[in-house]
Amino acid sequence: EQAEKEAAELAAKEQAEKEAAELAAKEQAEDYVFKSWFARLGSGLSKTSSIIGSGITKALTSKKLDDKALEQIEENLILADIGAAAASDLITSLKNHKFEKLDEKIVKEKLAEIISESISSVSVPLTIEKSDTPRVILFSGVNGAGKTTTIAKIASQEISKGKKVIIAAADTFRAAAVQQLEIWSQRVGAELVSGAEGSDPAGIAFKAYDRALETKSDLLLIDTAGRLQTQTNLMEQLKKIHRVINKKDETAPHHRILIVDATAGQNVLNQIIAFKEAIDINGIIITKLDTSSKGGIIISISNNHKIPIHAIGVGEKQEDLNIFESEPYARALLGLEIDDY
Repeated sequence: EQAEKEAAELAAKEQAEKEAAELAAKEQAEDYVFKSWFARLGSGLSKTSSIIGSGITKALTSKKLDDKALEQIEENLILADIGAAAASDLITSLKNHKFEKLDEKIVKEKLAEIISESISSVSVPLTIEKSDTPRVILFSGVNGAGKTTTIAKIASQEISKGKKVIIAAADTFRAAAVQQLEIWSQRVGAELVSGAEGSDPAGIAFKAYDRALETKSDLLLIDTAGRLQTQTNLMEQLKKIHRVINKKDETAPHHRILIVDATAGQNVLNQIIAFKEAIDINGIIITKLDTSSKGGIIISISNNHKIPIHAIGVGEKQEDLNIFESEPYARALLGLEIDDY
């Protein structure tokens, strides 16, 4: 009888612990969803902001913004992958400002303002124009940049606006890529057009465009195999996909978006040059800003290439991809409050 009682108590205790854990997980998930984009952006860029912030703290120990202090700040801006030329320009602007008072917060506020102004021209949301024929977005990028999940997030966002979306699985090298897109397309409610493993990616794109016309779809999103900018044969294949779609509609692909992984740092600049040369990219989406301390790469991109940055990603979830706005980004980069900017 005693043993039965103890077993019942143990079972009740385990059940209570299980319920408490489930409740905590549910609350955590709700907290995440209700956490504003700005809050997620701030925590996503925290690795970068701590590097820049520590430079400012160190620089102001003397309570003066002299050449030595400015040099210290510049050094930390370069460490955050802002790039030497862009960092130098920012420091020149900071040096030219007359501060009435001097403390960390004031310097950070001013630097955020300077950064925001310097990159505002590349902050351009992705707008899909209304049309009688399908709008086509061709996605490209190196392996592991996050193309497939980014495509799924964009598909979901556009479907929620009432658009009919088709996804073309033109990464025929990896069976896993097609499987991943199958799962995502079912989840978000998009139709997937794919082919046999190893089949011609341009053929898939061609078939998907015909299907988009047939079903009167608003949008065709084309996923392509990850490729290094140095892989000539794969870059030629990307050009072929572009040519095939362009024959169908001489204004297409309307958006040629390069997905770049922030963790690649300054190598991203070389990727942009190569993909611009191959398919004349006219938009950029930056992923994985939360996984590295190289969040300053956006400033470097803006300084070197005047290509619109449509969106940035700070996590795996759908809500973690959002339009790129210069002011919230600059404030997050400096670890400043952005909810009420």
